[in-house]
Amino acid sequence: MVVDERRRMALYDALRRTLDDDNADTLMGMLPSRSWDDVATTGDVQQVRDDVARLRGELAAIDSALRDDLVAQGSALRDEVLHVRDDVAAQGLALRGEMATQKAELRSEMSDLRTELRTGLAGVRTELADLRAEMHATMSANQRLLLFGLLGAVAANAGVVWGALSAVG
Repeated sequence: MVVDERRRMALYDALRRTLDDDNADTLMGMLPSRSWDDVATTGDVQQVRDDVARLRGELAAIDSALRDDLVAQGSALRDEVLHVRDDVAAQGLALRGEMATQKAELRSEMSDLRTELRTGLAGVRTELADLRAEMHATMSANQRLLLFGLLGAVAANAGVVWGALSAVG
């Protein structure tokens, strides 16, 4: 049977009449205000304590596992970062070496081209000098030919004039 507030008050009034007010208050304070099903027993409290202890143990195990996992992942990440840093350093070193090699090859090619250009310019200068000498020789020969041709023409004209003067005079 469910005891409601009206029945509790009726019991309290009967106890006050039978006992004095202090004893009635003490007895009513010892009785639960609800049904006995709502009252926790020592076994219930112990069960709750056991459940809390079990849950704390499970949480501690989960916490430990998570910490171990974080430590492992942190270590793996640290190793990966070190590996990447080493790879970048190695690639940088290889790139520097390759650039140095290409720089040396470029300098060598430029030196070869400079030598080739100087040789080519020397050949052009020689050809120009030869051409100048050939032109000079050709012009000298043509001037002599022209001079002798003019002298021959002057001599021929002088002979014609001499012949004409001899015939007139």
